Amino acid sequence: MAHWVVLAQFGHGDQYRSEEAARFECTPDEARARLYELACTHRPRHGLRQKRP
Repeated sequence: MAHWVVLAQFGHGDQYRSEEAARFECTPDEARARLYELACTHRPRHGLRQKRP
């Protein structure tokens, strides 16, 4: 089985930061399913800021 690490990157302009969202060991098909689940449910530690247009 392969080792997988999912990183989430946040930022704008020239300033970005990355944080580890998950780490697991599984097959590529299982990893794809977990990635989809994380993409739907992950929330950043510091929260999101909403900007008005």
